[in-house]
Amino acid sequence: TITLSAYRIDAYETTFAHYYAFVAATGHRKPRLAGYLAVDSSGLPFLMNPFNPVVGVSWDDASSYCLWKGKRLPTEAEWERAAKGTGRRAWVWGDEEQPWYANLVGEEDGFKYTAPVGAFRRDRSPDGAYDMTGNAMEWVADWFDERAYAAMPASDPAGPPTGKERAIRGASWNDALERGRTVTRFKMRSSYRDVTIGFRCAASDRPLTRAAR
Repeated sequence: TITLSAYRIDAYETTFAHYYAFVAATGHRKPRLAGYLAVDSSGLPFLMNPFNPVVGVSWDDASSYCLWKGKRLPTEAEWERAAKGTGRRAWVWGDEEQPWYANLVGEEDGFKYTAPVGAFRRDRSPDGAYDMTGNAMEWVADWFDERAYAAMPASDPAGPPTGKERAIRGASWNDALERGRTVTRFKMRSSYRDVTIGFRCAASDRPLTRAAR
């Protein structure tokens, strides 16, 4: 059991429309979308819907966007709290295995790739955050350590001070339901870009100063 200071987290994953506004304003590089086995060239227009979650961004890209918005990436603890509330639910909607509640692997749910954020109304956490089970995996702020929870401080844990890989939470449109559990953790080097990984931003419930970033 841990305690978190008050914070805010975006209800939706950052979209292509929002991210390209950042690119236009700052000159930051665009997402990398071509060259993946999971998506051929004919699928790119579906993936790049302005209202779909932006993917093909690295941890540094995601962090830069959040800072541009006056926010930051959520910590793992903040992400998990937003996903499951105060209980121990397996998925954001509860403990029932309902693969059609979220945008996961396969086209039976109506989407081969990502879907517009919030389109899956049952993939909604107790606190109102959408797509925390499926749609896009999400970068979070922490360095990854498989033993991090054993040494986690009781208040506002922020992960290890250094590491080789960053933590990723949630499943994607290319994953099975089991990978979308609220407690499942992934890892990847921070420079990695993939069509399954996006992000959402968070903010402390106090002004974010430049020094605090």
